[in-house]
Amino acid sequence: MRVQKVLNNNVVSSVNGHSDEIIVMGKGVGFQKKTGDLIEDTLVEKIFILNDTSVISKLERLIKDIPEEYLEISDQIIQYARSHYNISLRENIYLSLTDHIGIAVDRLGRGIEVPNVMLPDIKYFYKNEYEIGLKALEIINEKMRVVLPEDEAGFIALHILNSSLNQTGTDNLKEIRISHDILNAVKEFYDLNVDEESITYYRFANHVNYLSKRLLNSSDNPKADDILYKITKKSFPIEFKLANQIKKQISGEYGIHISKEDLGLLIVNLRALIKNTNR
Repeated sequence: MRVQKVLNNNVVSSVNGHSDEIIVMGKGVGFQKKTGDLIEDTLVEKIFILNDTSVISKLERLIKDIPEEYLEISDQIIQYARSHYNISLRENIYLSLTDHIGIAVDRLGRGIEVPNVMLPDIKYFYKNEYEIGLKALEIINEKMRVVLPEDEAGFIALHILNSSLNQTGTDNLKEIRISHDILNAVKEFYDLNVDEESITYYRFANHVNYLSKRLLNSSDNPKADDILYKITKKSFPIEFKLANQIKKQISGEYGIHISKEDLGLLIVNLRALIKNTNR
């Protein structure tokens, strides 16, 4: 292998025998090297082979500005996610996760805290990704000798979600935000101090997650059954009022219409939550 670009003393880019662009890491592998020089095999510690040339190009620029350890940490986290949870990830995860780790460690050093307001919802709806986030914190904290807050586990979980080949990242994030907004609206309306570990809240949160998925993945059916909506309007006026407030909020913020059928189901679940919750 020969040096194509020297990114820093410990990282260079090259091309392998299959004409794949690669990133080569190793202590001193780029020291006093220039384009065309041979790469000493004894110095090579890690080779990254990525198919997306745009990711490689951006990663090369990123590595010039941050310690290469962050890329090694990212790779360890990514391999853990793949081996323990069988998650298929787009190659852009190397870029987004490496960049985020650098930002998170830098923020910590500056004493800047960024609360993750969606953390409870990420824990509820994306348990595997959250567990990967917790493992990521262990790895980062050990390698960089820092103590990142739990909020970062949630942010890392979002990066995993957004790079998942099984789902659309934009929809994942929007889904979480819609669920978060609905759950917050319910807590504020009823002034609830909810036990989020209770089976009552778990059931309601699952319904909200189902509703968010449904809103993002199905078109409104004008012929949908609104009998439940009519019944709940008469039977549960307080829950009916809240459901329609939520409808206006979701419509205003996301441009998504909630059908009468879905509102009826939401009202029934709101009623069950309040009935079984001690305020």
